[in-house]
Amino acid sequence: MIKIISIFRTFNGLDDAYFYSHLNTLKDAKQVEFINFDDTTFVDFQTTNFASRLARKMVRKKQIGHFNEVIVDYIESFKPNFIVCFKAHNLLSSTVLLAKKRNIKIVVIYPDLEPKIHGNDYLKLLKLADLLIYTKPNLKDYFKTLSANSICVNPFYASSQIKKIIDYDPNIGVSFIGHHSKDKQKLITALSESIDSNITIYGDRWDGNIQKTHRLHVHPAIYGPPVAEIYQKSLFVLGLLTERLDSFKDGDVITSRSVQISINGGLLTHPRNLYSEQFFGIENTMLFDTIESVCEIHKRLLNDLELRQQLFEQQQAIVIKKGTNIELLINNIINNFEKGNYNIFDIFQR
Repeated sequence: MIKIISIFRTFNGLDDAYFYSHLNTLKDAKQVEFINFDDTTFVDFQTTNFASRLARKMVRKKQIGHFNEVIVDYIESFKPNFIVCFKAHNLLSSTVLLAKKRNIKIVVIYPDLEPKIHGNDYLKLLKLADLLIYTKPNLKDYFKTLSANSICVNPFYASSQIKKIIDYDPNIGVSFIGHHSKDKQKLITALSESIDSNITIYGDRWDGNIQKTHRLHVHPAIYGPPVAEIYQKSLFVLGLLTERLDSFKDGDVITSRSVQISINGGLLTHPRNLYSEQFFGIENTMLFDTIESVCEIHKRLLNDLELRQQLFEQQQAIVIKKGTNIELLINNIINNFEKGNYNIFDIFQR
């Protein structure tokens, strides 16, 4: 039987948790044995105030060492065929090197823009991967410099996540769920000044950084099932991207929200770019490039809620077809690692 050590965070609503859930399904079907490590238990544990954050920082190096010592022990005793991890920035390259000496296949799933923010040792780790899976089609040349075994796939979804849109709730209006940034603030502020509907934000660092009004409502971050409920009741959901970084001038072009909003029952508005046009279709009604185009989308949907339903169904069908199904990806890895056709998950092939 195939044995796997996995490093997935198990908090409900995270991409990691759906990978973890599928491994549990395979385990129950007696197709695999696996042991999972959630690094928030060891290193990035939850904190509630400045004092606890300071304490976490002080013990971080020691906790990373302990985390890797435990994994090394299981490499030696459990003797897995695979180590499969989602980002896993607390894993050390020395641990991965030991695993490779034991002929263990290393699969790293990295869904973010800039792996070097996790340090040089993490870059060494990525170079050691037997399969490095990433989701940024505009950075293929960069990821190839990290690993000849790198594969670009579209953002992830699980079959168990798929939900339908429900009746529009004017109290929510247009929604955005995500962390604050200056570019996102600029767009949302302009939108709030241009439409006569509620805009609801859930996320970190918004409170105090954006001017709240009777139409603009700001709440703390939410995760898991409550996110889907907001998506489902919104007139539409803003799928805003991370702005440009110093290292990558074009920043995000496709992100997890590009898939997750529609999968979870929301109608997505997405910034227009070469890649979103290729993903959703160049004539797609829900792509925008100016604040005026967002306002036009808002006007059309508010006046025609049947159109909202129709556009959602079309959009979700695209996402199900073109997004990377987590169950299929994991099955492909563990059952057909050497010959697996991972390109089926990448519509942006060159």
